[in-house]
Amino acid sequence: MQYDPKTQYEERLAHYEQALAEATRKDDLLANLRLTVFVMAIVQGIVIWQSAWLTVWTLLMPLVVFVALMVAHNVVLQAKTRACTAIDWYQQGLARIEDRWAGTGNPGTDWQPPDHPYAYDLDCFGKGSLFELLCQARTRIGEARLADWLLQRASK
Repeated sequence: MQYDPKTQYEERLAHYEQALAEATRKDDLLANLRLTVFVMAIVQGIVIWQSAWLTVWTLLMPLVVFVALMVAHNVVLQAKTRACTAIDWYQQGLARIEDRWAGTGNPGTDWQPPDHPYAYDLDCFGKGSLFELLCQARTRIGEARLADWLLQRASK
């Protein structure tokens, strides 16, 4: 069996798109449940305030449920963020594999020195450049490191 990066990326992209759809469904459900519990707690608070047949302690149960829903919702939102990040990663990877990457990434023009001996001739920076093809950095320090690597001579 031969390894095919494009097939692997497409399968992983489909997996994360399915995970995003599931997380979105759970997000909607938990958001609606939180709203429902919140409204019920307000109604219960009004009833407690206007009558004496309920005690303030009965507000504890909706509060506990609301906090539990908040924790569960946070977990789902984190899963949703991870799925979105992965989808973006695999879409960019497929764009590189299919040679559709030029002009879609960081051109790195901030790092191009005006007097470098080969940076301009070899298209190290700019639209469709080597920097744009290679850069997956998420921080300014990562971009600086890649730019530094591209601007240094290879050792002998």
